[in-house]
Amino acid sequence: MNLTPWFKKIIKYLSIVVAVLCFSLFLSFVIEKFADIKDTFSGITTLVAIVVTFFIYEEQRKKENEVKIEQKNKENEVKIEQKNKNHMSAAKLVVMQIDHADSVIKLAKRDNKISITLPKFIGESEWDKNKHILVDRLDSTEMEIINTYFVACEQLEETRKITVNLQAEQLNAKARSIQHQLAEEIVRAQIDCNEYSQVDEINDILNKDVIPFSNRLDFLYKNQSFGEYEPQYFHNIFTQILNQKNIEIKGTAPYSKLRNIAGMG
Repeated sequence: MNLTPWFKKIIKYLSIVVAVLCFSLFLSFVIEKFADIKDTFSGITTLVAIVVTFFIYEEQRKKENEVKIEQKNKENEVKIEQKNKNHMSAAKLVVMQIDHADSVIKLAKRDNKISITLPKFIGESEWDKNKHILVDRLDSTEMEIINTYFVACEQLEETRKITVNLQAEQLNAKARSIQHQLAEEIVRAQIDCNEYSQVDEINDILNKDVIPFSNRLDFLYKNQSFGEYEPQYFHNIFTQILNQKNIEIKGTAPYSKLRNIAGMG
């Protein structure tokens, strides 16, 4: 336990008491000497003590208020600093997702299609997760522009998912069809074979019928002209979204403001 502050307070108050007594004694002496009034020491001491106590109380209250104000200011500074950090982190996540989506959009525009190798336009929307944090840093117009951009990205991603799923279904269907037809052709080609058939006879049948049939299947299913079915409405949706002006957000005022909030310049 640190006794030094308490010791200093005791010395301080004792000094005040001594000062009050000395001042009261002096004032009483002056009054008795020049005004010829006796027994004034007690009254003067009480009056001076009351006045001194009042001033001490006011001074103490003032210091306590100053301490409280200073503490509150520090708490506000901490809150503001934490809020700014939250703004910075939220804006940085949104900017990074915009940059990624923009790079994927450029790839799609270059190929003029959504292919199975195209990366995701957007995952879980960082804008949806963080816009409540940024709402007091962006005006309503800026919020609307950014929100519209993310809606367009989500539409593109949904179209990409449907395209990928369709291509996967087509690939599985091709594989099943090839295996089924090839098995049927092998059975048909070897229908006249039995346990007495020679290996050379079986190989001749395979080389004459089965292998050419397998090659024809490869040509039909691997050839791009006979390959994948791409519904026209996928292309229409893709083109419609990409031609919207709101898909171009980089270089706009809202995007620049997000970068400033994120501390990214």
